[in-house]
Amino acid sequence: MAEELGLEIRLTPASKKALEKLRKLLTPSGFRNALRPFFALHAPKAGGHIVRTMLSGQRLSRRTGRLAGSVLGLMEDYKGLPAIRVGTLRGPATKYGGIQQRGGEIRPVKAKALAIPQEAALTPAGVDRFGGPRGYPGELKFIPFRNSGVAVGGLYDPATIQKGEDGKVDLASATMYYMLVKRVNIPASKWLTDGWKKYSPTFTHELAVFLKDLVQRLESPNEGKKSR
Repeated sequence: MAEELGLEIRLTPASKKALEKLRKLLTPSGFRNALRPFFALHAPKAGGHIVRTMLSGQRLSRRTGRLAGSVLGLMEDYKGLPAIRVGTLRGPATKYGGIQQRGGEIRPVKAKALAIPQEAALTPAGVDRFGGPRGYPGELKFIPFRNSGVAVGGLYDPATIQKGEDGKVDLASATMYYMLVKRVNIPASKWLTDGWKKYSPTFTHELAVFLKDLVQRLESPNEGKKSR
C-alpha cells in the first residue's frame, strides 16, 4: 500500500480574502482552471523538497536510493478542487516508506525469521551485498542462540567457526553474515510529515503571491467579463 500524506495548508488572511474575490470573479470551472497550474507546479516541488531535506541523511540515510525514487508529488482534483498528493506512490519502496514514516513492527510472513545482514554482508553504503542469505555464494551455517529472546540465531561462515578447549563452539571469533530474528521494531521517523512541514511555509507564501497577482489581473480594466 502506498504511503501518502494529506497536506494541510494554512492560508493567510490575505489569501482567504483573495480566494473569496476569485469565487466572485470566476465561474466554478474558471476558478478550478485558474488554480491548477499553480498546484501542478508545486506538487513535484514538494516531493523534491522532501527528498532533499529528509532522505539524504537528515532523517533517513540514503543507501540504494529506492525510497527517494519512490516519492512523487502529484496535482489531483479533490472534491472538485485542485489538490497536492505527496508520498511514496511508485516503485518497490512504497511499503518501506510507510513503515519508516509511521513506525511499526515487522514480522516474517513466509519464513520463520527475518534475516538481518551484519557487517560482513554489507557494502560500504550499508546495503546487503547478497540480497539475503539465499544470494550468498557459498555455505552458511546456522547456529542457534540460547535464551536470546528476539534473536533466534545466526548464519556464519563455517570456515571461521572454531571450538574451544571445552568442545563448545566459540562464536567470538566466528564471522556472522546474518542474524535471524523473530521481529524488528521500526521507530517512526515522520520523514514525510516533517518534510511537508518544512515546505509548507514556502508553499503558503507563494500561494499568497499567486492569488494576489491573479486577483489584480482579473480586476484590471481589460477583464471585462466573468471568466469561463
